[in-house]
Amino acid sequence: MEVSIEETDKEYIVTSYVNGEKESQTTKNKETRDMMTIDNDGKVEYSNESDYIEKIAPNPVISENDSFATNSTSNWTLVDSAYNSNPNVKQWGYLYKQEKITFGETYNLNYDSGTRVSIIVGVITGLVTVGSGGIITAILVALGSTIVADKITKAISGQVYGRFAAQDLEVRSNGKIGLRSKRTIVDAKVINTKNGQVQWVPLRVEGDGRSNTDLCIIGAYNAWLLN
Repeated sequence: MEVSIEETDKEYIVTSYVNGEKESQTTKNKETRDMMTIDNDGKVEYSNESDYIEKIAPNPVISENDSFATNSTSNWTLVDSAYNSNPNVKQWGYLYKQEKITFGETYNLNYDSGTRVSIIVGVITGLVTVGSGGIITAILVALGSTIVADKITKAISGQVYGRFAAQDLEVRSNGKIGLRSKRTIVDAKVINTKNGQVQWVPLRVEGDGRSNTDLCIIGAYNAWLLN
């Protein structure tokens, strides 16, 4: 399953595809939050974002198990290292990060069995940004349902909010800084309110998308150039 999301000045347009074939399309008005869904048979369904979702708090309740410090900047910590084996370089790069964590608002989600994926994505678009069928599937599985074609097989009820880890990055090598960069890692905490199970679902990386290994190797090379 694939999902495409288009954004205009006034609308979000979400289209779901199965095996390359269009299954349904949901258009959401940014101002009124009204939605219109058209399936592949031409059937039209009207709804509103509030039919499926409710904001329950301005900020989520954060437990000590959420693994990151909240709204604070940490000291520089070592993340990873890699060796640049270039015959001219032959030195290690060490990746450090300084991180600040913020959280999005908390929402209750309620979907009946048979709800189309384009509706589900249409509802949460602009709240928790998603862009692939794999992410949608992971969120729905965490909430206790699966997808057949582009419909969920079980009614689901849960809570979700986003976590944003903004990172300043440095690669150090032989006493020099060979690279500085920034990235934000975004994931979602998904709580199945029926059984209390909690899962973190990776959503996206904003900013520098290179791997830790690539950053270390490039940083080591740049530091070597400074010698």
